[in-house]
Amino acid sequence: MTGVLLTDFYMMRRQLALCGAIAAAYLAIGIANHSGWSLMTFLVVCSAILPMNTFTYSDQCHWDRYLNTLPVRRRDYVNAKFLFVLLLGGAGMLLGVSAILLDNVLHQEAPLNFVEYALFAGLGGLVYASVFMALIIKMSVERARVFMIALLFIPATIFLILPRIGLDLDPLLKILQLPAFVPTIILAALAIIIIAYLLSQKFYRQKEL
Repeated sequence: MTGVLLTDFYMMRRQLALCGAIAAAYLAIGIANHSGWSLMTFLVVCSAILPMNTFTYSDQCHWDRYLNTLPVRRRDYVNAKFLFVLLLGGAGMLLGVSAILLDNVLHQEAPLNFVEYALFAGLGGLVYASVFMALIIKMSVERARVFMIALLFIPATIFLILPRIGLDLDPLLKILQLPAFVPTIILAALAIIIIAYLLSQKFYRQKEL
């Protein structure tokens, strides 16, 4: 499993370096404009997309076929992929929260302002990447990408259209922001990640390479 994980990091090293350079620019601009939270948005996108690129590169060089000639169990392959996602997502959350705390301190704001946003955005990125990974293992990168784009844009479009036809979403948003709903949202996200992991194990175990 360690070898598979290191392979993913080696494949993504240039993109990780590029993301790091862009993140540094986001941090500088965000702190200057008192919008340190913007770094978290960028980090969520990176941590959700980079793991998917490893599948694209693997498909191009038929890495899966070669890997299965080695003494590597299929479940270890899936474990390494999910660990890669968790490491990137965890690092993104840590850096995002740190940027927000630094921004708040420098601008003499309450230290925990927007920290909740960083945590929920990071958790959302992990959910997105986990579901995307299960779909990729099941149906290939190209077909899974269509489903995930639809998963993003259909709800976003609905939320944009509903207010324009007279439906007020503010009551629903206020309910979701209640402290009592925070644990429910976190548990639901964790449940989705676990289900996506178990399905990924099942799909890859049944996959013909």
